[in-house]
Amino acid sequence: MAQLQTPAKITRQTIGSGIFFRVERQTLQRIQDTQDALFTIRIYNTPLQEVAQDPIRARLLSRHISTMSNDFKSYKSILKYEDLLQEYLCRHF
Repeated sequence: MAQLQTPAKITRQTIGSGIFFRVERQTLQRIQDTQDALFTIRIYNTPLQEVAQDPIRARLLSRHISTMSNDFKSYKSILKYEDLLQEYLCRHF
């Protein structure tokens, strides 16, 4: 039986490598000469430190987080890390 790994504790020192920015790219393509369609999902998981290397991306992400509703932040597990996230992002723009 597989064991679940306990996630590493997120701190000021580990947030850049411990938090990942996840983006899904979804496409729907009609298959030629049929009534069928192909639905694909491509998932990109990028460490926060890589996103924050670009000051523009760091600023945009910070702004978007600050305008999210608390319900959405909770759903995305941002609420418990929001202060650390904003502090980290602000250091990079």
